[in-house]
Amino acid sequence: NKMERDILSPDATGEQTVVCLDDLETAISFPAGTIGENFRLDIWITNMTTEQQEATEKKPIQAPLDKLNAKAWIFVIRNAKGEEQPEQWLKNDATIKIAYDPAYIAAQGWSEDKLSIYYWRATTKQWVKLGGKVDPNNHTVSVKVSYLHKYYTVMADTAEKVKEGFISVRTDPKVFTPRRGGREVQNMKLSIVFEKPVEKYVVRIYDLKGNLVYRVERSGEYGNGEVFWDGRDLSGYDVPGGVYVYKIEAGGQVYSGTIVIAR
Repeated sequence: NKMERDILSPDATGEQTVVCLDDLETAISFPAGTIGENFRLDIWITNMTTEQQEATEKKPIQAPLDKLNAKAWIFVIRNAKGEEQPEQWLKNDATIKIAYDPAYIAAQGWSEDKLSIYYWRATTKQWVKLGGKVDPNNHTVSVKVSYLHKYYTVMADTAEKVKEGFISVRTDPKVFTPRRGGREVQNMKLSIVFEKPVEKYVVRIYDLKGNLVYRVERSGEYGNGEVFWDGRDLSGYDVPGGVYVYKIEAGGQVYSGTIVIAR
């Protein structure tokens, strides 16, 4: 297992794992071919900041009974030079498994079967739902991600589905300028929570003439998905600025939306 400050390398031939040093159970695993550039990662447990506590009042989150002791998991990401980064892109899916204490969950007034993993979006000061698969026997929630954020948490919610087959779909940010500004605004992240686990899902992005510019296929076995787009087409070329349509296909259902590239 990788421990503190070992470098995570694109050249690794096997799975690379980082374990939270506070509980030795929360972990992220990177299969071979997942990492696109060298970086370091440490995971710690912390209390939510005041801003993060206040954001737990927003629906569909079920507000915790004891906000002051609400926990978050901090992912400290550093590049190869040791400089801290707010986010990190991945070439493929990694699996985050967060271990929770059932007594803590009960004290917050939450039911284990309603738990989801969320990430913190600092630019809009809100928790974004990633969903996930709850394992009540081992007291863990697992999600597939292709992007790393600085803060994660586990909370319960009262989510209604936005469309048949989909609990929630979120673009972050909806308008972006590739490779300009901080990492948190130069890639578009699409976070999807499915109504139930799906073997696979496909995301396609089209221009307004209907031309396919990007496509990615991933596993939806944990009932969630997260992909990112850097504004390049399938050949690796930058696409022009403008409006683009994304379509998510999963389990025979389709969800569509729009995103904007500003250049």
